[in-house]
Amino acid sequence: MDLKLVLCDIDGTLTHSDRTMGQHNIDAINALLNHGVMFGVASGRKAMELREFVERWHLVRRPQVIIGMNGSEIWHEDSQKLYDYYQLS
Repeated sequence: MDLKLVLCDIDGTLTHSDRTMGQHNIDAINALLNHGVMFGVASGRKAMELREFVERWHLVRRPQVIIGMNGSEIWHEDSQKLYDYYQLS
């Protein structure tokens, strides 16, 4: 089976409480990206907020997909588009 996408929760899963990421996780994600596997992150936070701090992780490229607001926002990096679904007021 060919792995196409790895999508991970970040807060307390991939990152520490200060939103930094350990070197082991950075190395693993970079290995995926270097092998052509798409990588994305998901959180209850806003997608645009997530885009701001992924720069600190020193990945070989930005996550291709960022899912924010518990699934109601999807940022697609390649097209630079934000999609909004079923947002509450």
